[in-house]
Amino acid sequence: MFHLQNVNSGWLWLLGIAVGAGLLFYAYRSIFRRTERRLTWLLLGLRGAGILALLLALARPVWTEDTTLVDPGRLAVVIDNSQSMSLAHSGEKSRYELARAAVEQLTRQIEEGEGAKVQVELFDITGEPLEDGPPAKPLEDVTDLIRAVGRVESRLRSRELIGTVLVTDGMDNSGRDDILQLADSNTPIHAIGFPTDLSTAELDLALRDPQAPEQVLVNNTVTVRVPIARVAGPDQAVPVTVRVTLGDQLQNEQQVTIKQGANQAEAVLTFEPTVAGRFMYRVEASTTSGERVVANNVRQFALQVNAEAIGVFYLEGFLRYEYTFLRKRLDDDPDINLVTVVRTANPLRPNPGASKILLTPKQLENVHLVILGDMEADFLGEAEYTALKGWVAEEGHAILALGGYRSFGSNGLAVTPLADVLPVVFAAQGQADQSDEAFTMDLTPQGQVHPIFQVTGDRVRDLTMWREAAQLAGCSLVQRAKPGAVVLAHNPIVTADDQPAVVIATQNYGRGKSMVVTADTTWRWSRVARLKGQGDVLYSRFWSQAVRWLTGRDLDDRQAPLVVTTDRPGYKDGEAVAVRVVQRGEAADGGQTVSARIVNLAGRERSLPLRPATDGSGDMVATVFPDGAGRHIVHAASASGGQVVANESVEFLVHGSDLETSDTRTNPQVLRQVASERGSGIYVDIDKAETLAESLSADRRQRTVTRSRDPREYWNSPFLFVFFLAMVTGEWWIRRRNRLV
Repeated sequence: MFHLQNVNSGWLWLLGIAVGAGLLFYAYRSIFRRTERRLTWLLLGLRGAGILALLLALARPVWTEDTTLVDPGRLAVVIDNSQSMSLAHSGEKSRYELARAAVEQLTRQIEEGEGAKVQVELFDITGEPLEDGPPAKPLEDVTDLIRAVGRVESRLRSRELIGTVLVTDGMDNSGRDDILQLADSNTPIHAIGFPTDLSTAELDLALRDPQAPEQVLVNNTVTVRVPIARVAGPDQAVPVTVRVTLGDQLQNEQQVTIKQGANQAEAVLTFEPTVAGRFMYRVEASTTSGERVVANNVRQFALQVNAEAIGVFYLEGFLRYEYTFLRKRLDDDPDINLVTVVRTANPLRPNPGASKILLTPKQLENVHLVILGDMEADFLGEAEYTALKGWVAEEGHAILALGGYRSFGSNGLAVTPLADVLPVVFAAQGQADQSDEAFTMDLTPQGQVHPIFQVTGDRVRDLTMWREAAQLAGCSLVQRAKPGAVVLAHNPIVTADDQPAVVIATQNYGRGKSMVVTADTTWRWSRVARLKGQGDVLYSRFWSQAVRWLTGRDLDDRQAPLVVTTDRPGYKDGEAVAVRVVQRGEAADGGQTVSARIVNLAGRERSLPLRPATDGSGDMVATVFPDGAGRHIVHAASASGGQVVANESVEFLVHGSDLETSDTRTNPQVLRQVASERGSGIYVDIDKAETLAESLSADRRQRTVTRSRDPREYWNSPFLFVFFLAMVTGEWWIRRRNRLV
């Protein structure tokens, strides 16, 4: 294939050639009229040929030999060859025999179907390819659907994968918490499953994920909704007792009934946590109607129990965007108890009968942070400023002053007792106290490492995000920061006292803190980001973390102080289990004692001897050999002064020799849910497997791959260069010899 690499707009090149040819013809026509010698036209041809050779070299002509290949789409089929597939289905053939027949039929229908070419790739339940077809017998001792799908998609990631088909009974026994992780990708997952006969199957109940708040204040009521489903068993009323526990302590229990004709009920339990910390609660269901498999009757949920809410009192002199956005952000924070007072009257027309806001030490008892908006000095009285000044010196108290024309003006906070508290020296009388020029806030070295500005935990990435943040529309100006203050951010385009203008500064005052934010348009970090279709993570993180840092609270309550893990979710009987307990905060600093214990399905409990890890991480580790097959739970707890302040649990499964065949149920429900949640997946029962190929016909697709090889770059040919020199040199020599110069 011949193409010109530098010719993107062919008509522009043609236009340029036409104009150049016209000028060249006009020039040599003038020579002909002056000399009347026909040799002129030979010279025109030589010069034109040389210029064309030069243009051809600039266009970079290349000849490539292209090979076009059709790469068929791939449909991955995973056949479950675990031991549970050897069980009979409805008294007929075994599940595996039916699965093999379904796979053979599906392969034939897909590969011989009309439309784009599609090739079926067959894999077993371990994710290994089956080039010679399904094995004769199902012998695998574990069914791990997540592992199988993950390996299959990894092997076919360079192909045009149109979907994955699972042919399985759905009985995943890998020990993973939730196989619905399969729904996390966009590639469709289809399934061929085995229906459950509810009327003849043994009773089996299953708890779904409890619905509980992520955070709650200590001594406040927590409401937990727990769905209970009957996944198998006769259609009759089933009484169920649902309990929620914390360690060995029962928090509450409730009895509900799954009525005849229904397959689900919901328990609503309430309790009041009395200790602050992060805890892992356990929800368990039991019934007196007889149930052999109870491994799916247990769920856990994490709950962050916070101490008293952060009391924030926000005084604002004017209704403005900064007030509107900041009030909403603080209102949305579950750890903040916000009280706002905003003046709605015209400050230039004071109402002498209006009562003043009285801030007394008594009224400030439940307040941890006072935010002062844009207001003049007489917004508060002298007694109120004095009360604030004494209050902020106490531990856990802070004052935050926001930029504004009046608060940072000549009749603002500079003439109040709070001028001694705040970390900046205000502009003197007659000096500029406001800049309206837009700027991007620049973090100082202290600001780059300050917890207020942490977003992702990656310092380089966080700094990039702040540099790309929306511009602020000006800021109030101060003379300088006080000697004991720390400047966290400044305005790089405006100077004051021969230094970049202060935007954010903090300092300690007594045992409390004070802070100024001279900009009054931080709301743009939220508004502009949302207009671009992005989240306002910078705005929300900045203000939430600023409030917590000023009041001495944890900057990220969602980070668990205690994490317990095992090296994998499932083990064979007799294998050692490696347990690791990760400690954070006070637990990591040695201020708390950490313990762990293991409990099997029968309730037998053993303590785990924790020892420091040898990798220098500071974690605690233990090695344990579980008591027999089944589900086991490792509980870790952190205590201070004999009181548990955090706990965490992890479950794992030990596979017995009869794990695959001891439970004769099928689980088509989870296959239906995975198929419906992942792309446009389809589920069919094994007796209707032939209909799946028809449903997949709309997804048939292939791709055409064009490969170029042996490119020949004619523009780089020495013959083209020699031809250009010959034409130009010959034209010049003939013209000079015949005195036509």
